[in-house]
Amino acid sequence: MVFSVSNLVIMGSGGNEELLREGRKGILQGFDEAEKLWGGKLPDIAYETMSKAVEMIDKALIEGGFSVIDKQA
Repeated sequence: MVFSVSNLVIMGSGGNEELLREGRKGILQGFDEAEKLWGGKLPDIAYETMSKAVEMIDKALIEGGFSVIDKQA
């Protein structure tokens, strides 16, 4: 799952900083919604998966010459 979610964002962005950031934001937003639907804390594997996915997107940002800190946030 990590591979497919993060790669969808990375490949779909075509290296565009804004698209990488929006994809990252969307994944985190979806995760928050999943917690709400679940009714609280998800199984640990979900947090590990989320962490790896965000880490991969952050790596793509860095490799693209972008900061991992969103200046607009």
